[in-house]
Amino acid sequence: MKRRLRLAAIFVWSGALAAALVFLALQGRRKLFLVLDVESHQGAPVVGQVWWTSALRPFNPSDSTSFRLAPGRQTISIRLPVEVDTIQVKPGLPPASKLTLSSIALETSVSTLRRWDASAGFGGLRQTGGMGSDRTKDGLLVMTAAGPDGAFQVDDVGPLRDAARRMAHLRVALALGVLLGALQTLGIARLLQGQRSMQASGEFAPRGAAPKGAWLLFSSTTVVCLTAAWFIARALLHRETPPVFTDTGEYSLVFVDHLGNRLSERDGSLRLALDANAFYRNAPNQLTSLFRIDAHGYRGGSDGADARPGVLFLGGSVAFGFGLAADAEVFSARIAELESGSRVVNAAVVGYLSGQELSELVHHAPEVAPAAVVVLDGWNDLYVPLLAATRFPAAGLGVGFNWDVFHMVENRLRLFTLGGAPEPPSPERQEPVPDLVRRITAAYRTNLREMNRYCLSRGIPFLVALQPWTASRRAPRPESEEKALAGWIGIGTRADPALYDAFVAEVRRSSEADRIPLVDLHASGPFVGSTEPLFLDVVHPNAAGHRLIAAEIDARLRPLLKPPAATPPPGRTVGENR
Repeated sequence: MKRRLRLAAIFVWSGALAAALVFLALQGRRKLFLVLDVESHQGAPVVGQVWWTSALRPFNPSDSTSFRLAPGRQTISIRLPVEVDTIQVKPGLPPASKLTLSSIALETSVSTLRRWDASAGFGGLRQTGGMGSDRTKDGLLVMTAAGPDGAFQVDDVGPLRDAARRMAHLRVALALGVLLGALQTLGIARLLQGQRSMQASGEFAPRGAAPKGAWLLFSSTTVVCLTAAWFIARALLHRETPPVFTDTGEYSLVFVDHLGNRLSERDGSLRLALDANAFYRNAPNQLTSLFRIDAHGYRGGSDGADARPGVLFLGGSVAFGFGLAADAEVFSARIAELESGSRVVNAAVVGYLSGQELSELVHHAPEVAPAAVVVLDGWNDLYVPLLAATRFPAAGLGVGFNWDVFHMVENRLRLFTLGGAPEPPSPERQEPVPDLVRRITAAYRTNLREMNRYCLSRGIPFLVALQPWTASRRAPRPESEEKALAGWIGIGTRADPALYDAFVAEVRRSSEADRIPLVDLHASGPFVGSTEPLFLDVVHPNAAGHRLIAAEIDARLRPLLKPPAATPPPGRTVGENR
């Protein structure tokens, strides 16, 4: 009985440890494949494309890959990034051409996450503009192209690449864990059986003593497993920082309702709640190992009982301190150290544009009663609408608000109510880039004027800081930042750094005309001339970058925080005695 219990314990321990290691190894294999089983009725090969969206990004040429579609039936495997949300397949067929789709599957290296075929009715697969389809008697899908842009699309890939992928890997890991555990247990049982035979012949140790070989096998395999776990955790699970944006770990976004229930497809640690005035705000009362958000939605917390004059900071992810390891590394916290006589409140929210910052100022500043207001922004106001316009028509929408972020939540709600996502806009409905840039710049200037007017009417100093990014640097950039900038520029003409240069120049001229105090961090000496790494990705500064931001802003903020000099009463002069 004791022997059976011992072997059962060895089997459970070995199998569980092996399964855990296999699961970790499979999680480290971050490969995703789109497999097409198709038949082309064209007489000549054509070149198709697969496009995908990731996180909040729109469809764009940098997020696509080509494949060759030869005449006849074939199976095509296309590798994709793991972090994809929507996949669009453009066969590249001439008008009136036909393509028979037998199946389309989303797979990893070891498992099939989902297959769309006749048995499943091709459910979840839909045609977009320029593509029609009919079912055959066998249930196959015959697709007819109305033009070269004809495509079919798979939405809601997120659950497949996350939950389904992990469950598939877990099943494989458990199966291999049982097998490896059984093999180790069998080996030890054989040694124990040999011990009993030798004991019966009087050639072995006393009865009840386990052979050294059995324990040596058990201990050595355990050490090997633990050592492998160390290298797997450090090597196989290591992920490179995305070349454009940092959106990993505890800074992954998740939208929740007022009760904290998740609304967005993606899950994460940084919770955003819908807001009636600004679309969304930081959800209150959050605590992770990297950041704390208080009951008002402010990073780092704000003590309402603190009687010191408050400095209110507004902005997007840069002002929020996206990607930093602690609240103390954010520029606002460093300014709090420099200005010990002031109470600093960081009301920045990831993704905010100037219209949302104006809303935050008008609707929530009275809670803070600030003695000064500082806005750190600019980059989002320009590039977010430019890229969002490729995802849905911007001509009918106001700028200054992050429609792209809200559109992600809106799509999720649409799936709950209408059962599908809206059709993508046709190119002719998109606003020309020069017109959109002019409208963006005018809206940003208007929002700055409104924030300045609000502050002037209450006697509050107002300061604008135009944020820097990797393209602000004229000195040779570190390799990681050079790679990040190259990835950004690869998006296309809408990501041209020259657009931000022109935007900043126009804002500087208008702010000077409107007498709005401004700090141009995009052209500041420390950012332009420094050679040390200052950014985590294309736009989010690291801790060193936040130190520079704090020093530059504090130099302009400090004079604004000084109380005005006393003005002599009318009819008296300084030094006059009566």
